[in-house]
Amino acid sequence: LSVAPFAIKEFEVLMRDYPDSNYAVEAKTKRVEVLNKLAEKELYIADFYFKTEEWQPALVRYKKYLKDFPDHEKRPHAYYRGGLAAEYFGEDKTRNQLFRTLINDYPKSREAEKARETL
Repeated sequence: LSVAPFAIKEFEVLMRDYPDSNYAVEAKTKRVEVLNKLAEKELYIADFYFKTEEWQPALVRYKKYLKDFPDHEKRPHAYYRGGLAAEYFGEDKTRNQLFRTLINDYPKSREAEKARETL
């Protein structure tokens, strides 16, 4: 059982209830650290499934990452790999949605360039 979601909630309560506290500043930093670790873990699992050609579980994990971590820095990677996993799994509509979102939201990324070539 992971304590991370509990910790995030407690950090948010501390920041909300005691915004002027020195602990609120530390809570904000710790909250970001925990969220980054959770995001990296989710991507690690998704990438593992991708590398082992388990397309459906990879797609599920990439989509979960995209839903749960809207501010994480590796979103272009998840959109691109998720799109490829969808394609290999036979879900062209999902691939197109992921690639189009990638191109629209991160047009200058290396992954968007590759997605343009695929579409």
